[in-house]
Amino acid sequence: MNNSRQQLAKSGLLADGGAPRCPHCRTRLSFTTDRQGRVLEACPCGYRAMVVTRRSVEPPAEPAVPPEPPR
Repeated sequence: MNNSRQQLAKSGLLADGGAPRCPHCRTRLSFTTDRQGRVLEACPCGYRAMVVTRRSVEPPAEPAVPPEPPR
């Protein structure tokens, strides 16, 4: 067993899942963009899909300058 895998197992961290694969034939996907700038994933077997990005929920940032008190 690889030493780095042993260290990951002890630390409780997960390893990277590797390159994205086609859900039909399990070969590596290629990525392109269309005219509107959307990212598409494609495979030589004919599989094509639009990549959907997920945004994380972040708490609202604090204002950089505190508001002035009313006069």
